[in-house]
Amino acid sequence: MKVGYGRVWDPAYPRNSRIRSYLVRRFGADITINRRYEGTRTRRILHDVGTLLFGLRGKQLYILAEFSLPYAVLLWIVARLNRGVLVVDGFVGQYETMVEDWKKTRPGTARARWYSFVDRIAYRVADLVLIDTRVRAAALAETHPGTEVLSLPVGAPAWAVPAARRGAQPGGITNVLYYGNYI
Repeated sequence: MKVGYGRVWDPAYPRNSRIRSYLVRRFGADITINRRYEGTRTRRILHDVGTLLFGLRGKQLYILAEFSLPYAVLLWIVARLNRGVLVVDGFVGQYETMVEDWKKTRPGTARARWYSFVDRIAYRVADLVLIDTRVRAAALAETHPGTEVLSLPVGAPAWAVPAARRGAQPGGITNVLYYGNYI
């Protein structure tokens, strides 16, 4: 299976790393990674559009990485021109990030409605949307009827391995690793 993985910010990020590992193990996937360009906004957009359009041709499966929903329509076009399937990782939506988390704009403004529109379009054009929890998957499926949604937990880095339980006593101390950045 030939896979084009579009706009990956960090190939070592546990979420997209897990997806790629699974595809290689399960299907022997040959994966081309399209990295998000680091530069000025204008150069980044031009580079990302060009490499998505021309760098991922001839694949069977196209995956749009987390944090990249504004590029869903573009990768959908590429997928359709190549008779491929589009998977969108909806782990981090534009509205959720810009309005709810970062508070770059207030709910109800034109910009907030734009972010919501970008998210809705990304979910609509995807053949499958990946999301991080079952609760969010159910909510997404309910608010976007007809959208195929799969819950895929974020995962943890390779160094975070479970430790053997050391005879914990009732009322004893339990250590828990929280891996996140409080988004």
